[in-house]
Amino acid sequence: MAFIEIENILSATNGGLDVILFYFPAAVDCINKPSKKFKYRVEEKTPSASLKCFEGIWKVTDFGGDGKAKGAVEIAMEMEGLDFKNALQFLATKYGVGNTSTPVITARPTIEKKEAPQDTPEGSWSLVLLPEIPEAHLKEIFSERVYMKANKAGHKVQFRSWDDLRKICSRYFLHAIGSYTWKKENNLVTISATAEFPLFAYIHGSYEKEGWAKVYSPKAADPAHRFRYLGKKPVDVLNGFNQAAAAFEELQPSMDPDEEQSESEKKKSRKKLDEIILCSGETDALNIAALGFWPVWMNSESQALTERQYNSLKGFTEKLYILFDLDKTGKAKAHQLNMQFLDFRTIELPAWLLQHRDRRGKPCKDVRDFIKLYDSWDVERAFKNLVSRSDPYQFWTSYYNGKSNKIEYAINNASLYRFLQKNGFWKLQSNKSKEGFIFIRIQGNLVKEVSGTDMKIFIKNFLYERSMDVELRNTFLRTNQLSDSSLNNLDTIEIDFTSHEPEAQYFFFINETWKVTPAGIETYKPGQVEKYIWEDEVINRKVKVLDPAFNVRKEADRYRIDVLNDDCLFLKFLQKTSKIYWRIEEEGIPMYNDEGQKVDGIRTELTAEEISIQEHHLVNKLYSLGYLLHRYKNKARSWAPWGMDNKIADENESHGGSGKSICFEAPIHFMKSETINGRVEDIHNDKHIFGFVTEHTDYVLVNDCNAYLNFDFFFEPITGTMHCNPKHTMGFKIPYADSPKIAFTSNYGIRKVDPSKERRIIYSVFSDYYHHGPTEEYKTHRDPLTDLGKKLFDDFTESEWNLFYNTMARATQLYLFNQEKITPPMENVVKRNMKITMGDEFLSWADLHFSADGGHRDTFILRSEIFEEYASKVNIKGYTMQRFSKQLKCWCEYHNFIFNPKELQSENGRIQRRVNGNPPADMIYIQTRTDNTPPDPDKLPFT
Repeated sequence: MAFIEIENILSATNGGLDVILFYFPAAVDCINKPSKKFKYRVEEKTPSASLKCFEGIWKVTDFGGDGKAKGAVEIAMEMEGLDFKNALQFLATKYGVGNTSTPVITARPTIEKKEAPQDTPEGSWSLVLLPEIPEAHLKEIFSERVYMKANKAGHKVQFRSWDDLRKICSRYFLHAIGSYTWKKENNLVTISATAEFPLFAYIHGSYEKEGWAKVYSPKAADPAHRFRYLGKKPVDVLNGFNQAAAAFEELQPSMDPDEEQSESEKKKSRKKLDEIILCSGETDALNIAALGFWPVWMNSESQALTERQYNSLKGFTEKLYILFDLDKTGKAKAHQLNMQFLDFRTIELPAWLLQHRDRRGKPCKDVRDFIKLYDSWDVERAFKNLVSRSDPYQFWTSYYNGKSNKIEYAINNASLYRFLQKNGFWKLQSNKSKEGFIFIRIQGNLVKEVSGTDMKIFIKNFLYERSMDVELRNTFLRTNQLSDSSLNNLDTIEIDFTSHEPEAQYFFFINETWKVTPAGIETYKPGQVEKYIWEDEVINRKVKVLDPAFNVRKEADRYRIDVLNDDCLFLKFLQKTSKIYWRIEEEGIPMYNDEGQKVDGIRTELTAEEISIQEHHLVNKLYSLGYLLHRYKNKARSWAPWGMDNKIADENESHGGSGKSICFEAPIHFMKSETINGRVEDIHNDKHIFGFVTEHTDYVLVNDCNAYLNFDFFFEPITGTMHCNPKHTMGFKIPYADSPKIAFTSNYGIRKVDPSKERRIIYSVFSDYYHHGPTEEYKTHRDPLTDLGKKLFDDFTESEWNLFYNTMARATQLYLFNQEKITPPMENVVKRNMKITMGDEFLSWADLHFSADGGHRDTFILRSEIFEEYASKVNIKGYTMQRFSKQLKCWCEYHNFIFNPKELQSENGRIQRRVNGNPPADMIYIQTRTDNTPPDPDKLPFT
């Protein structure tokens, strides 16, 4: 082994902090808070460990243990069960640390390959057995707490000898081997053990006769290479079966050969083993054998237990247990066996194991991990407690009724509820129900709302399909133990329905799951991603990831887009709604020279600037849709898309039909959504406006908003807590992180625009390419149906749906990739909002009053006089000078005039002049930008 400097380990792991956080992730909260504690042992009720840095070296002090400060190496020694030298080697290998002169040697065997003699049979193999298993090798099989314990002084002492452990290995045919050889093609390959790389073999009986062995390499770098079969293994072999059978026979009392007994008397006199435990693998089996239990195990978790094997085991014991790993595969296999053999009892390892990591960085999951990590040295008692809490799936008991002379049945309620829960039936807290919960069923990663009747039908069908006794089936048909009031005793489960991450969004289809990230789209098989989702949110279509249909890039202040494939009808639709200059292409406009003079000819081609503006509008729409599809809520990006028309119309003029609603209805095809009718007047006064929204709603569309929508009302739902008040039940709050995103569409702009509104809005602007006609303004009528040849979404073929989903996924990728808020070209948006701020009446008055020949521009105007002139005209109650000034400033910006030039203002920001010898009065000065001559301070329109 190479010599490893501990300083190099600390240098490569941030003073040991990386190692500490690997074993104790919760300690991250203590880095900047030395007084904060974390749990050293998962089952601690009160955190008792602290994290502190001593001159650049991080250490943990476990006040609930020995109270000594431990660095990275000491913690690795304790957690991995290694001595100092091997702990250094382990950390060096894990973090890529090596001596400058000698490289770190990772544990590996010696491999020799030579040409096989011609007469060597194909598939031949051999083993070299060691005379006994060395102590160091036994430590690779057995957890330390199987043979060590703490004495009264707190020191570790060995209470189970090495010879005892060797006997257990021998009982189950485990041998240490020096090497094994097998013929591969025309070569003999020999794998030899080393001091750091032990080898074992499970040899059942005489392997020369049976023709097979199972080699175990516990330190194989690739977990897939830990086991290798030599020879032809028998089908359906059940390891440990013969040992359990022999133990059963030893229990039987000796019989007097002269004494005759009937079969019933023989059965009564038989003694059985207390239990037999079906394990998921060899090392688990050997560890629980060391704890005093009888294990059996199959060669793989995919192997089935036969009826014959099950019945034989039942002859040896009344209590059969399953002890499988805590991972998804282990749970699924245990459930399968429980459903097949209802009286199997499953030993459930505690969930806290998954919070720890093994030497490969994987979550701990098996009984050896439990023995190693349990916070007490009395692991035998701890494991026995797990065994005692194990129950079978069978949810009834049977007994003989002497009066009726028949077998009768009684329902075991506790087992019934457990059986239902093991088959996915639970209660889930929900605000949509006045009871505060709903019944659900979880199958894989799919969640479905069910009723008590659904559970009763499930039990009925289960008993019928298994051809159970008719009296048993009648017992459950007649019972009230499956009523809703009884089923309320089901446990409530907490489910994380998040289908997103800060930098990713998952989409679930019937044939695959997509994970969209800034880099692209990753695909998974259904259920492969451990994310819970409502069954009705799985998109009931088959999809296939296609090459990107567009590519977005940034040039100067504009976003440009190259459409690589326009087969997607929805993408075509978005392109058309972004054609701000469609009339130039279709109808043409007069041409002008560089001096701005009109020349002969009509222009029907767009300029580079016009093309870039239209492309930027398209990118903005895709970005806004991607924002809505990414369900992660980021406080720094709390926006509400607002779909509006590009055309600047009068204040109360509504055109519509531009495609806004179609665009922002697209996310509804991906998630649980609610649509609110925005045309309703005083919608903000509706106390049930979010009455249909639940904690599972992901998207709210306020569609076709009226001209006087109070957008301020939506501030809190957009950037904070959403308050929901359903009819006929209690109201509730949805916190920001779980609340739905909100989008708006309107034929009108937003009233009273201010920075608070602008901060919460991301506009999307729609051209009038789609419009109603014929009218005075439009020669023809055009809508998406006539333009595209079919109704969007409703008329899609499977291929067109796939194109749509790909486009939307790429829109999500666009949003995730671009941290900058992509707003549209804002000129007409700003003008429309200005027009709303002014109002049509003020705009008409100001256009006339400040016309070029009206004599009121580029001159001083008495503010009070002009205010009174307009105020008397509009006759609005409570009309103020402040409002008048705001409208006039807006009018100046609208027409690109300068309101009160700075060079005319005094230090207090006001313009004041004397009129007819009176005291100075406030003035207004509207300057035309085209006139470069500075205003004459003495030129007054007064005498």
